[in-house]
Amino acid sequence: MYIQCTQKLLAKLEQPYGVLPNPPEPFFCWHASFFEDDSGHLYVVMMNDYTGDEVFFELQSFKDFSKTMLEEMRLDMEDAGASAKEISAYFKTAGPVMFGPTSDSSAVGRLSGFTRRMRSFVEKMQNLMDMLGDPQQREVLTSALDQSLAIIAEEQKHLIAESRPIDLENEITPMVALDVELVLTGKKRVKRSFLVPLHIPFGTLHTILQIGFGWYDSHLHEFSLKQGAVIIGTELEHLGVEQDDDMLDEETTMLSDFIPKEKRIEYLYDFGDSWQHIIKVGKIKNVKGGPFVECTGGEGSTPPEDCGGMYAYDGLCAVLSDPSHEDYDELFEWAGDDFDVGFDQDLINDELKELQFIPYPGSSL
Repeated sequence: MYIQCTQKLLAKLEQPYGVLPNPPEPFFCWHASFFEDDSGHLYVVMMNDYTGDEVFFELQSFKDFSKTMLEEMRLDMEDAGASAKEISAYFKTAGPVMFGPTSDSSAVGRLSGFTRRMRSFVEKMQNLMDMLGDPQQREVLTSALDQSLAIIAEEQKHLIAESRPIDLENEITPMVALDVELVLTGKKRVKRSFLVPLHIPFGTLHTILQIGFGWYDSHLHEFSLKQGAVIIGTELEHLGVEQDDDMLDEETTMLSDFIPKEKRIEYLYDFGDSWQHIIKVGKIKNVKGGPFVECTGGEGSTPPEDCGGMYAYDGLCAVLSDPSHEDYDELFEWAGDDFDVGFDQDLINDELKELQFIPYPGSSL
């Protein structure tokens, strides 16, 4: 079994960073990475090269990586319905665990998307648990959440059964072009262009921007229009965060509520580092076919998450451009995998394809 790890993970595992001359079949190859939450807990994310199956687990120590990984893979196979015989055959054929560097840029892109989703999930669960210090409250909330999910699932079944068949090939979807630039100092330019459905909420646009720029969706964000007179963001009252009563909810506020009248939108990500994105609204055109989103162009590499903002990023770039600098080794270890990865349009679009959209009512031919 060949585990292709990010450079940071290989360093933690104390494994040599070398390419395996004859890797096994993709079915027995995995890409793997890890992240650490604010409390110091370690989490591993893995994705199979052939099937795309995802494995996510908490890790107590890197010394236990192989043992924990195999146990979690076995449990995932059992949950998927594999028999004990099939599981045994897989591990026997896969052979001993071997480590190496990542080798497939497309797989790395999908793994990055999976990592972002899991990082966001962990953060949200931690916020929820922080709200409920009382174990009894947690138990009540968990029970209520399970019941709510069951009810929602039943309602979705009825909605799907009663909904009209949709002929996506004959749908007419209004699409708008958006050119987005991350505000930086100096000569650096980080830009992304998108074609997105006009009738989507700002919350979906937030997801698109996170994918396009490679952010981890681990910080607060907001949109602003009309020179800050209109703020659109996430409702955070349940977390005890005070917000402007006039703020619009990004899950119910649509792009079409302001476009095409508004030609400029600002998107702020991470209130600490203050990454400001300027969105220029382009032309609207009707496209035949179901709604979709596409990255149509771009340039530049997004700064590493949590590097301190645009001025601190300048300092980071200066150090990492000089291997003789006294802080080079330390900062390279911190930012190596996330630094200057460039713009890969295909990787972005591969992840954007996973987004699903509901055709806007009345848009069909």
